Amino acid sequence: MRAYAAEQIERQKQDFQRLGVLGDWDNPYLTMAYANEAGEIRVLGRLLQKGYVYRGLKPVNWCLTAARRSPRRSRIHGSQGHRDRRWFCFRRA
Repeated sequence: MRAYAAEQIERQKQDFQRLGVLGDWDNPYLTMAYANEAGEIRVLGRLLQKGYVYRGLKPVNWCLTAARRSPRRSRIHGSQGHRDRRWFCFRRA
């Protein structure tokens, strides 16, 4: 799996360079890098220790800042009576 991912990353890198996209191509940020995966596991361990991750009857927001925001429901009415309901979360700047 990692070999396939590395091959795809290399292809995308070549395409981006061909298109003139600027980047630190010699030192890319890769989520599959072992150091990054280890950091993610450490953070998950801290969340577990603090009791933020548990099994319950309802899904629990894992984002603490999102949990503090108040969601607002907005109804958008189309010209042909189509009704679209969406959730929007706003945050103070």
